[in-house]
Amino acid sequence: MLQTNPCPPGSSTYTVMAGDSLYLISEKLNVPFTLLYAANRGVDPSNLQIGQVLCIPPNPCTGNTYPLVIEEGFTLSQIGIWYGLTVEEIIAANPGVDPDNLQVGQILCLPVKKR
Repeated sequence: MLQTNPCPPGSSTYTVMAGDSLYLISEKLNVPFTLLYAANRGVDPSNLQIGQVLCIPPNPCTGNTYPLVIEEGFTLSQIGIWYGLTVEEIIAANPGVDPDNLQVGQILCLPVKKR
């Protein structure tokens, strides 16, 4: 399905070329795959079409953090377990986040753990 809706403000566009995949596009444009996928929910990632226009979202995370797109059922406790973080570390990286009201599609910035 070709993208026909305009991209959200702050986004740019990318026209699919031969050999492209969402993963390769995310690498080429230095956009986390999860953000690229979330910005193009109606697109079948295994069936990109040459000439198809994708929305390229800006990366809202800065510093030593990376984005995570919230999916149904996610909780800060679960995210902490999955990524080896405490709930406090996640909240510190996301001032203003309501830990009891995460929204599907919401983006959290997760701190990179020092090893």
